[in-house]
Amino acid sequence: MNASDIEKQFEEFERFIDDFVNESERAAVVIGCAKLDSLLLQILSKVLIAPTTADDPFLEGGTAPLGTFSSRINACYRIGLIDAPLSRALHLLRKIRNDFAHESFSISLAEPRYTDRVRELIAPFKDGKEFTYFRRTYFYEDNNIVADFLTALSMVMLRLNNLLEIAKSPSCIPLATIVHNDPLSRLVDLTPVDLKSK
Repeated sequence: MNASDIEKQFEEFERFIDDFVNESERAAVVIGCAKLDSLLLQILSKVLIAPTTADDPFLEGGTAPLGTFSSRINACYRIGLIDAPLSRALHLLRKIRNDFAHESFSISLAEPRYTDRVRELIAPFKDGKEFTYFRRTYFYEDNNIVADFLTALSMVMLRLNNLLEIAKSPSCIPLATIVHNDPLSRLVDLTPVDLKSK
């Protein structure tokens, strides 16, 4: 990935953040997690053998083995595309998304049942300089659980975007052969990996 690719990726990311930061809490949670689910689908479609048909009954559809957010997280973890902390963060996001998508009444991340989950979600991030940077740059500066959630979600999203770019690279070594040798060991890596140097 060259400098212009990185710049383009950040521009796309910032456009998405601009759109979803102005949404209601419910919409931000549901839309943000839908984006994560979509990224996992795209990553899996790049690293798995292509289907022999136009559609992909393995990845999409009501009876697809990898047709749900949960199964895609688990598959990416089990084949070594993401590490345990990233898998855990994605599952926490998925659980919050499920509640927000299915609750018929008003719901907020500030409710005690969600503040604990959000604290657990941000624990691997909160002491890092990236978390502080993202929070100040894209979200509110005050101490707010919604801003914490959106910051963590955004960092996970960027991490998956980076992984997708690696998977799309025509010079990419099959990911299953390299993931345990590094570059995906950190939960958030804002520096793209140059696979050619490996």
